Amino acid sequence: MSPTKCSPCFLEVLPVLDFAIALDRTCKDAHHAAECRRFWIFDFYILCVSRLLFYKRGAAGLPHILYIGAMMIIINTGEGKGKTTAAMGQIIRALGHGKRVCLIQLFKAKEFYGEQNILTKLELLSFFSYAPFHPFCVKTARISDVLSQCALALEHLAQIAAAKNLYDLIVLDEFNIALRDNFIDKAKFLPLVKVLSSQADIVITGRGAPRELIDAADIVSEMKEIKHHYRKGIGARSSIEF
Repeated sequence: MSPTKCSPCFLEVLPVLDFAIALDRTCKDAHHAAECRRFWIFDFYILCVSRLLFYKRGAAGLPHILYIGAMMIIINTGEGKGKTTAAMGQIIRALGHGKRVCLIQLFKAKEFYGEQNILTKLELLSFFSYAPFHPFCVKTARISDVLSQCALALEHLAQIAAAKNLYDLIVLDEFNIALRDNFIDKAKFLPLVKVLSSQADIVITGRGAPRELIDAADIVSEMKEIKHHYRKGIGARSSIEF
């Protein structure tokens, strides 16, 4: 069977085989090689079975844990630093695999944040910004403007969902804050996220992720503040906070 005619399932197990063969040839310790062999055989078995389940029975709604191909909802929340930073790393990883990525940011002015300046130059990434200022941070920001901008962001998501399979990864930066502060209606957002998660992996960042979103997610990470230079009166720094 030529590579061009292989099923997606077969193509995805090839890297595992390549790694196992290389390991077997380079490992000089016989006991270590035997131990490693047992691990990769198990991994290979799980990979094959999981992909078979995904391709043959994925439509039946099997739990995500049973197959690797399922899309996921990932939440980065908590009071500590690193929620957006982690999401930007996820974007870079996806782009490195040739995935199509959509980044939508709230409460972040264009061309101010370092990630915007570099990521927007990369192919396969689409960048959008709505409601650049949060009233808590920028006192001149009007709540009515924030509400209308967040409504546009929600409408944009609905268009992406209707178009189907435009992206492989969708990052919704600071959307948790919009949900927390009622700039976006949870009753409208959650069903939309569930539709989108059938088409792409979804990363949602920001403090105060609502319980309903956490319950619907596959991965939830809470960033905990142990130390922060704010406590010493040091303000936000370029390339660290923005």
